[in-house]
Amino acid sequence: MHVLIALEKPGEPRPQSISIYAERIEAYAAARGVSFGTIPFDAEAPPGSADLIWAPGLGNRRVPKALFSTTIPTMATIHGLQNLTTPPRIAEFGLKTGLGNWVWRWRIRQDWRRLRRSIGHVVTVSEATRAQIVARLGVSAERITPIYHGVDARFHLDRPPGPGRFVFHISQYSGLKNLPRMIEAYRLAAPRIGLPLKAISVGAPESAVPAAGLPEGAELIRMGVPHEAVPGLFAEAHVFLFPSVEEPFGLPILEAMAAGVPVVTARGTGAAEVAGAAAVLVDPLDAADIAAGLVRAATDEALRARLIEAGLKRVREFSWERSGAEHLALMRRLAGK
Repeated sequence: MHVLIALEKPGEPRPQSISIYAERIEAYAAARGVSFGTIPFDAEAPPGSADLIWAPGLGNRRVPKALFSTTIPTMATIHGLQNLTTPPRIAEFGLKTGLGNWVWRWRIRQDWRRLRRSIGHVVTVSEATRAQIVARLGVSAERITPIYHGVDARFHLDRPPGPGRFVFHISQYSGLKNLPRMIEAYRLAAPRIGLPLKAISVGAPESAVPAAGLPEGAELIRMGVPHEAVPGLFAEAHVFLFPSVEEPFGLPILEAMAAGVPVVTARGTGAAEVAGAAAVLVDPLDAADIAAGLVRAATDEALRARLIEAGLKRVREFSWERSGAEHLALMRRLAGK
């Protein structure tokens, strides 16, 4: 079986988590006899040039031309629709950039209006996101398969669980990551937990910081850190705080659980679906409730022990081996192989 990977538009780079996903699935399938090629964003696929076209990085970006009007079976992975469900970011980024963001979102919606009836199949990351795709993009539910991601072995706990040095957060910035409320929640909780906050929010604008500024003990890193440094940060964390208003999956949730770190996340999201019973769930729209959940996860030793045990058990259900096998089975079915 030969699969063409439809590349994203130049200038719309993949977030690191999507790159990891695409690399893991391609490697799994290649090791089992699947050959891969790539096709540029603006190129059409000649008839018979592949058994399947796969676009692994969709949702918050434009749809490659190869997926339109092709006779080759198609599969697209949608990682989330955050940029289509939030207001334009004019206030955050200024008039010119904000209007450009609005036009970009409009074009993505137009892409899916054209594609939703002809796309062969959609892979997504959670049941929560499948429901969103049906509601917002109009793709029928029977053409959507949720397949969970895995977690790299580098994150797995290699020491007895114990107290950490800080409250940790890491994400690619969007308004839905709830950074202002998270910072306010930390300000409320800090006197009771006695721990600093280390928040990595790649690309966060100045406007994401509350008007009062960062509270004492809080550090906000906007430029990111090397990927190889992230497992070490999880290993030193006491609590992982991830109160997104909307979250399709939440790979950092898995990484925290694998590292033996208690998780605080938002109820009613894909992150809550991933965490199962292994997290403190909070109302993402209520800073006081986020703070209360953070205090519990940081100071209640019985709860911490239960969360760590449940997290280590839950994360065993998520592996790239399992994810790869489910992707490969779907690819073969769609390609008729």
